[in-house]
Amino acid sequence: MAPSTSHRRLRWALAIISAVLLVIILASTLINWATTSLSEGIVLKQFNEALKESVDIRLGISSNLFQLAVLITGALWGVVIAKEDESGIVFADRQEIIMFSCASLLLLASLLSYIIYSSRVAYIYELADQTNPPGATLMIGDFFNPIINNFFGYQITNLVFGIAIALVTLISSHKLK
Repeated sequence: MAPSTSHRRLRWALAIISAVLLVIILASTLINWATTSLSEGIVLKQFNEALKESVDIRLGISSNLFQLAVLITGALWGVVIAKEDESGIVFADRQEIIMFSCASLLLLASLLSYIIYSSRVAYIYELADQTNPPGATLMIGDFFNPIINNFFGYQITNLVFGIAIALVTLISSHKLK
């Protein structure tokens, strides 16, 4: 059965919105990544238990979001490679290709943001280990500096929009045809 004109228009609108969101979100992530460097300078803070707990909590959340992104990415691709007689995304429709690609790229950007965020946090710990003399008050770089912390936010943003577009893709491929 051919899709109705209203469904076809809706699917195209969803595909265009997905593409616009992808461009905006990925552009902000890539611009930040390309224009920030840890060598720009990190303000030092006195290290204490509250700071450590805060960083540990954020790293835990970030790690859980990374695992969720891996799971969702695997599920999305699983739908694509589903057997012909099972429900799946058909790449015969350009709208589905666009939405699937946008969702996949945002989910991959979320995974990459996690890697950058956790690497930068690890770098701050390594730097503190190398620069603090024994017996002195432990000073450590500010983990909440945008050079580091923005990637935690990008991880969340890319994941949320990646999941939303993945859901729209599935709804479009199964309910709007």
